[in-house]
Amino acid sequence: MAVMTSTTELEAVNVMLSNIGESPVNTLDDDNVVDAGIAKTILRNVSREVQSEGWFFNTDYNRPFLPNADNRIQLPQNILKVDPSDVSTRYVQRGRFMYDRENHTYDILEAVELNVVIGASFEDLPETAKRYISLRSARIFQERMLGTPTISQFNAQDEMRAYASLKTEENNAADHNVLNDSATLQYTVQRTYFTMR
Repeated sequence: MAVMTSTTELEAVNVMLSNIGESPVNTLDDDNVVDAGIAKTILRNVSREVQSEGWFFNTDYNRPFLPNADNRIQLPQNILKVDPSDVSTRYVQRGRFMYDRENHTYDILEAVELNVVIGASFEDLPETAKRYISLRSARIFQERMLGTPTISQFNAQDEMRAYASLKTEENNAADHNVLNDSATLQYTVQRTYFTMR
């Protein structure tokens, strides 16, 4: 009996290749297969685009960042989006650093709490995200390589279903986090429940 495993980046690329009638590849490291290289590039671009929206699986809230020896707050390479936790803060992202726009400087002498969206590797994504990214990539790849409207329409339907599954998982995770992380909301929900009884 075959064990069901999570989708790999190689499998996602092969789904894209099969979508245009191409044979699967055994590795993503062979630069001689041009279509596989194009598919891999599209897959990674779509993954970055989708992850940049910020989801339950790649968003950290109130994460503290400390200035380095040069009094700069340098952001890791895998940070896709930054939003200061304090809405009144004067700090914004510029390049890979936080910038003090009130004092017009990169010098920051205090820790700053940020809400950050992190770019994860394909293998580290939940299966619902992998499926949506794979199907979206397959549609884009097919449209660029072949441009067949009928196939594109079927792909779009599959993509919409995959997106709906991802949003359902997002909503379930958000409900769980809000109810567990917010004492005020827990109190409100409990009060409403007992008032209705």
